[in-house]
Amino acid sequence: MVADLAAFALDLGREIAEELMPDRCQIARGAGVPATDPTTGEVTTTPNVVYDGPCRVQSWAAQESTPEAATGVFTLQRYTVSVPVAKTAQGYEPEPGDDVTITAAENDPHLVGREFQVKAPLHKSRATAYRLAVEEGP
Repeated sequence: MVADLAAFALDLGREIAEELMPDRCQIARGAGVPATDPTTGEVTTTPNVVYDGPCRVQSWAAQESTPEAATGVFTLQRYTVSVPVAKTAQGYEPEPGDDVTITAAENDPHLVGREFQVKAPLHKSRATAYRLAVEEGP
């Protein structure tokens, strides 16, 4: 009975977590697929998209750090991008190096177009979402 209640609570938590993801993102992996336009001969690369769906972007604790190659202090902002767990996320399994692009943001238009790179997938036993530790930049 406890196991049934835990499974029910986890499923409900996952549904609620996804409902609280107001943004959309596209996550790509690898160098992408090159394609040549037959008319112009121009070669473009289509990203290898491994996820396209709801997400939530959160920032926390700005941290000052001093780069070794320069003088002065700059601020590094930490971000987390959350996506639904694999059951509802088209089977997406996060990997370090994945590139995340925010494609829509319901509450903050300044997020659209921002790019992040996954540094660490943060897994846990009863996750309601994959919380990805990311850094800004491609």
